[in-house]
Amino acid sequence: MTNSMKEPLNKSNPIDLVKEFYKEKIDLDKLLSKRKTRKHISGGIDKYSGEWGDKQKKHLLNRILIGYSKHHLDDLDNLNLDETIDLIFQQEDELPKPTNDYFYDWPQERYDELNKGEVEVNNSGYLIEPVPPGETWVETAFPRNDGPFDQHNSLKAFTLKQQLRQKTSIHWKLSFFIHNLLPTPYDSGASAKAAWQYLELLFKAPYQSYKKTVIDISKDPNMLWYLNLQFSKVDNPDENFAREIQELFTVGKGPNSKFTESDVKSFSKIFVGWQSDFYTHEIPGRIKTEFNIWNHDTTDKQLSSFYGNKIIRGREGEDGKREFDELMDVIFENKEVSYYISRRLYQFFVYPEIDATTEEKIIEPMAKKFRDSNFDLIETLKLLLQSEHFFDVSNFNSMIKSPLEYVYGVFKFFNLHQEDFHLNLLNIDNNGNEYSVPEKFTNPLSREFYFYKRFIRSLEQQGCYFGDPPSVSGWPPYYQAPVYDLFWINSRTLSQRAGLANNFQYDLNIDNDRENDSYVRYRVDYVKIIAGFENPSDIYSVVNQFANNLITVEIGQDQINDLTEIILGSIDPSYYTELYNRYTENPTFENKNELNERFRQFTTHLLTLSENHVF
Repeated sequence: MTNSMKEPLNKSNPIDLVKEFYKEKIDLDKLLSKRKTRKHISGGIDKYSGEWGDKQKKHLLNRILIGYSKHHLDDLDNLNLDETIDLIFQQEDELPKPTNDYFYDWPQERYDELNKGEVEVNNSGYLIEPVPPGETWVETAFPRNDGPFDQHNSLKAFTLKQQLRQKTSIHWKLSFFIHNLLPTPYDSGASAKAAWQYLELLFKAPYQSYKKTVIDISKDPNMLWYLNLQFSKVDNPDENFAREIQELFTVGKGPNSKFTESDVKSFSKIFVGWQSDFYTHEIPGRIKTEFNIWNHDTTDKQLSSFYGNKIIRGREGEDGKREFDELMDVIFENKEVSYYISRRLYQFFVYPEIDATTEEKIIEPMAKKFRDSNFDLIETLKLLLQSEHFFDVSNFNSMIKSPLEYVYGVFKFFNLHQEDFHLNLLNIDNNGNEYSVPEKFTNPLSREFYFYKRFIRSLEQQGCYFGDPPSVSGWPPYYQAPVYDLFWINSRTLSQRAGLANNFQYDLNIDNDRENDSYVRYRVDYVKIIAGFENPSDIYSVVNQFANNLITVEIGQDQINDLTEIILGSIDPSYYTELYNRYTENPTFENKNELNERFRQFTTHLLTLSENHVF
C-alpha cells in the first residue's frame, strides 16, 4: 500500500464559510457592536436556584442537543434541575453497526459472486467483499479508495439517523464537541472502516477521561492517516501531529501556552513508529494500530521549560512504547490543558467570547474541576450547565444555530426522525400522476439510507456536516475570533436554509425516479401534527403552538397575526374551526387535503423567521 491511498474521495466541495462571510463586505464593527453590550453577565459558578420553567428548560435543551424538539421538552415534565441534569447526562444506547443498506446501487453480479463463494479482486489487487444486504460492512475485507464509496455514504447517512433519534441526552452533542476538537474527516484517505472506528471513538469519548480520548485519537487509524503519522519516518519525522496535539488538542494557543518548536520536534520523535497495520485495512476484522520498533527514534527527547524541562529517555525495541505513555503524562500534568479545554467547552455550550470576569468566575473553577475529576468532561460540564451564569437570560438565544442544529430541529418537528417516515413518501410526476414508490424506499433494509443520504449535500452546502470538518482546526465558528458563530450566516447558507424551508411549501423532494420521470417526495402530514396540539380546532392556539414548538424565541403578537393570516387568507377564523371539525367527523382525503394545504405556505414563513436561526 502506498501514499496513493491518501487521495481524497470524489465529493462535492463544501462551502468555505470564512471566504463567503467576507465576500459579503459586511460592516463587521457594526455587527460586533451588539456583542459589546453583553460584557457583564450576572452569576458565577454557584448552582442556579431561580425560576425553573419552559424558558430555562428550552435554553438548556438548545445547548445540549443537536436540534431542539418539543418531545425533548416533554421529557422534562415534572423534573427539577437536579433530576434534569441526571437525565441529560444519560448515555445513549450502544451504537449499532452500519449495514449494507446501499445494495440497490450494486450490480447483481456482485451478489452472484458472493453466493458462489467467490470474492472479487479489483485491478489494484485489493479485496472487495460484497456484504449481503442488511449485514454489517465494518469489519469486512475492504478496497482502496478506487473501489466503491458506498460504505462512506452509508456511514454518513447512519450518523445522521443516529443523531436525529438521540435521547434527551448530551451524548451526541458532546461527541460533536469532541469531533470539532479532535477532527478527522470520514474520508481521511484510509477507508470507511477506519472512519467507522473513528466514529466509535467519538461515541465512547464523552464518558471517559479526556486524557484517555487523546491517547486513543493519537493511535486512531483515521487520525494516523489524516495528520501523516502513518507515513512518518525515523530519519524524517513528520511534525504535523506533534504540533496539533499541543496547539489544538491539549494546551492550546493561549497567552500562557508556551510550548516551543523544539517541543514539536521532540514530540514528533516520540510519535514516529506508531502506524496502522496496512494489512488489516484490507482483510476482515478491525484495523489495528502497531508500534514499529524499526521506525522509532531511540534518542533522548528534551522538552522545554513549559513542560518542566523533562527529558524523556529514548528506549530500544518494544520498550519504546513507554515513551508515548510518559509523554501523555507530561502533557496532562500541565495545567494549561485544563484551562484550554474549559474555555473550549464554554465557547461551545455557552458563548464564544470570554472576558476577564468569566475567566475568573467560570473558567478557573471549571479547570479545577477538570483536573480534580481526572479530566472528566461530564463532571466539568455538570458544574457549568447548572450554574447561575449559564442560566443568565443574556445567554438565552444568544448564538446562531449551526446547520446541524437548524436542520435537525426542523426534521424532528416534522417527524422525519421517526421510523415510519416512509409512510409519507409519494411518487408523482409534474402532471399529478402517481406511481408506486421505488422499492429502495420501502425495503426496511435500505429505506433509511436512501432517505437520509438525500440531506448530506444540503448540510455540506450550509457549512457543516458531521464527518466532514473543513480542517484540523474544526469549524471556524467554534474558534475563529472575532466572528465566531456569525460565520454560519451568509447569502449562500441562508439560501440553502430557505431552500429547505421552501420545500415544505410543496413536498420535500427526496429522489428523482428516472424510470417514471417522476419525483419521490415527502409529504408533511399537518393534520397529524395539529391533532397532537391542545385545542386543535382553534386557529390562534394552533399557530401559537407551531411557533412555540419549533422556535425557542418568543415572537411578538404581530408576527403571530401575520402567520395566522397566511393560513386563513380571506376566510373567517370560524371557517378553520368548521374545516377541522368536518375532517374529524369525516376524515376523507378531500377534507384532509384541504386542511393540509392551508399550512404549506405558512410552514415556509415559519421556518425562515430570523428567530428560528438562533438558540
